[in-house]
Amino acid sequence: MLRILVVALASLLPLTTVAGPATPVHAPAEPGHEAHHAVLGAKLVGLSLPGEEDAPMFVGPGVLFEYPVLHGALTVEAAAAYLFGEHGDEVPVDVLLKVPFHVAPALELFVGAGPLAAWSVEHDEIGWGGLASLGGYWWTEGALGLLLEADYEVLRSHGHTLHGVEAAAGVVFRL
Repeated sequence: MLRILVVALASLLPLTTVAGPATPVHAPAEPGHEAHHAVLGAKLVGLSLPGEEDAPMFVGPGVLFEYPVLHGALTVEAAAAYLFGEHGDEVPVDVLLKVPFHVAPALELFVGAGPLAAWSVEHDEIGWGGLASLGGYWWTEGALGLLLEADYEVLRSHGHTLHGVEAAAGVVFRL
């Protein structure tokens, strides 16, 4: 299932926007805007495991740091959260490779994928898996921006495979 999702996301990479052509990733930045920058952010994360009994929900704060790897074409993001759940707390940590799409001076969309580890506080057990992400940043005139993100995750934990859907919203800063 994860392989199908990754292939589907990869097939979307040539598509940049429905509304019109995107700014090429090699295009120079507008005056006053740095095209390739590190990002630091704080977000509120919600996670659901819809295939599980009781469809447990988790919510909590998260942080992220993103750094450009290939000038305008690839970034790496490290993120962590503390999620409070009905049946115990979880601490997911992920590292994503993300492809940015600069569709307007104030709007940057991305797709990404990478490994995921999640510590179950109640069971004192670490689960391993992967995460696929779609989202975007909306930047103000300065270094402040907003983040919206949707993720799909597959995690091997507690002796079986879990499928999760995650949404996050937050504030980000260009460094």
